[in-house]
Amino acid sequence: MPTVISHSIIGAGIASFSRFPNRGKVILGSILLAAIPDSDTIIMSLVGRGTMFDHRGIMHSILVACLTAFLAALLFRSKKWIEPSEIWKLMAFFILAAVSHPLLDGFSTGMRIGIGFFMPFEMSRYIFWISPLPLAPLGPAHLLSQRGLTLFSTEAAMLWTFGFGALLWTKRSGELYWKITAIVLGCAGVLAWVIALQR
Repeated sequence: MPTVISHSIIGAGIASFSRFPNRGKVILGSILLAAIPDSDTIIMSLVGRGTMFDHRGIMHSILVACLTAFLAALLFRSKKWIEPSEIWKLMAFFILAAVSHPLLDGFSTGMRIGIGFFMPFEMSRYIFWISPLPLAPLGPAHLLSQRGLTLFSTEAAMLWTFGFGALLWTKRSGELYWKITAIVLGCAGVLAWVIALQR
């Protein structure tokens, strides 16, 4: 699985394409929604292992992604951070941010740990046919090791390039050099994926 940092960057990149007046709040909401699925590590420590609340279980399901996106959109409407007519557009951005987490995890299974995309209706866990992203350790102490350094460098090349590229591409100032930098980052990200898939 990618780290919660990478999930958050991708969530921010997705939301950066929105054009809501409170765009900063939308980006922050998308960051949180993209990170929420990994709260299952806390839930798992409370309820124990062997349930649908195990890591990559129901919290990584499409159902939970849609529910959290719906609730977040309702919150934005109740706070009047968006116009009532914009709730469905906002919900679409939030769903994309939330679903990006289990989808990215699907590319980092190490061909071992599946994702419960359809829980609780169907309890199977699914593994994608390719797994180019490394598995991140659950313990934060491991992130400070050599493995953690390798992990962050890989995620920076394969994920952060797209997230930061999107943020730069959609900058409201719109200067050409931001667009060029975004294109370079996007190309670097594509190249990183191509190299990873060749291994």
